[in-house]
Amino acid sequence: MLGEEISLQPGVIFDTAYFGKNFGDVLKDAKERYCPGDTVFVTFVSGHPRNDPMLERTFLTIEKMNPLTGNWTVIATDADWETKFHWVRTNILLGHSEAIMSWDIPEDTEPGKYRIRHFGHSKSIFQKITPYKGTSSPFIIKKYDNKIF
Repeated sequence: MLGEEISLQPGVIFDTAYFGKNFGDVLKDAKERYCPGDTVFVTFVSGHPRNDPMLERTFLTIEKMNPLTGNWTVIATDADWETKFHWVRTNILLGHSEAIMSWDIPEDTEPGKYRIRHFGHSKSIFQKITPYKGTSSPFIIKKYDNKIF
């Protein structure tokens, strides 16, 4: 029956990045420091998510750095409750889009260095689909100091 399924949504015509930007570039970066219970927001230059629905893959990852090796480990994806992927078309005529990633930092999150990554696909005016990725600046998560917030 899937072969007979119809969609009333128009197809993606094309995507373009803002002048001087590339797909995956960070428009609004994370702050330097957060505490458990805070929310991290990062905005990326994005292609339309329907260019590739990323089945069995993810549009975003939350990664923690291992301080001994410098390697990054995925600790959450867009399938986790505390993450959100919000896409918005900012200019229909020019094909500009943004992806806003957010992470509600769980109270039991270990202190350390983290980052947010975005994965997607853009579609050129010639209908070529190209993968891209973007990475926020690293940020520190620490426990609350002895201050009252």
